[in-house]
Amino acid sequence: MKYFFLLITLLVSGCTTIVVNPVDASYKISHICIEKNPNITSDDFLTVIEMLINEHSITTTIHESKSPSVCEFYLTYDATDTWDFVPYLVNARLWLYNQKTQIGFAQYRLKGGGGLDLSKWASVESKVKPVVDQLLVNH
Repeated sequence: MKYFFLLITLLVSGCTTIVVNPVDASYKISHICIEKNPNITSDDFLTVIEMLINEHSITTTIHESKSPSVCEFYLTYDATDTWDFVPYLVNARLWLYNQKTQIGFAQYRLKGGGGLDLSKWASVESKVKPVVDQLLVNH
């Protein structure tokens, strides 16, 4: 399975930009509150993000509005889909905060909407996994 994600990453990388400012190891993160973005149309984006964070042994809770002040660490996100026979992810941004201070940022961007590259239809998970893994590389 690990090789599958590596292969997908290599195939997508030709037309993909990934920008990550990873979270410093000095932050001891055990739980992240995720602010649900009601503007996201992707059915599985939030589920995938939550699952990928959990793979780093970090628990999560979803909040319908602004994360409560009891959340030491919280994540906001935004994502854009486009359509070419079926919808597919072209942009995703994640911001991770400690209280009100941004401590990490990650972005996936499919250049030019993917054009003729068939990997543009790859799953949300295969596109976002390298981004989340790099964001939380120290955790």
